[in-house]
Amino acid sequence: MGPVIDAVLGQGAGMAAWSVRLAIAAIFLEAAQHALQERETFAAAIGAYRILPGSWSGGASFAVPALQLGSSFALMVPQATRAGAGLALAVLLLFTVAIAINLQRGRRDIDCGCGGGAVQTISPALLLRNLVLCAGLVMSLASPPRIHFGAAATVGLAGFGVFLTGLYFATNQLLSNAQAFAAANRGFAA
Repeated sequence: MGPVIDAVLGQGAGMAAWSVRLAIAAIFLEAAQHALQERETFAAAIGAYRILPGSWSGGASFAVPALQLGSSFALMVPQATRAGAGLALAVLLLFTVAIAINLQRGRRDIDCGCGGGAVQTISPALLLRNLVLCAGLVMSLASPPRIHFGAAATVGLAGFGVFLTGLYFATNQLLSNAQAFAAANRGFAA
């Protein structure tokens, strides 16, 4: 499928996919680090989704960060890029489906377990954010894993990857702030 993407979008698609892989690797590294540091909190977040049997939350709180770490490293190794993108997509889709199921159930007061400093509950915006990340991973799966470009392009693409990573974390913080602001307004109005 890589040649089809390249024929339609040119080498730019492969270059963009490289930046997306870099960003998602960084995002998953941070998420895994947070999950491992706050394992009990992460296990509670997994359990709150009520998708897995309750006794599985502890094991899942080890398995998920291990999968995130594995996919992060694989995304950066040209020979393993597609495997890393596929693994990251699978992990992300599992959480996206769990979020969608709980939103459908009307259960919005669940900590997403996404990591980071602020608690963020599940929401349609979070679902959309995950779908955008999934689209980036699909693009990575469809793009050639090895692209040769010069030093200037490498620096530019790395910068774009850092920008995408920053955009992700800024979006997360904005979503968290919006939730806190809405909660404060509800408390003020009551």
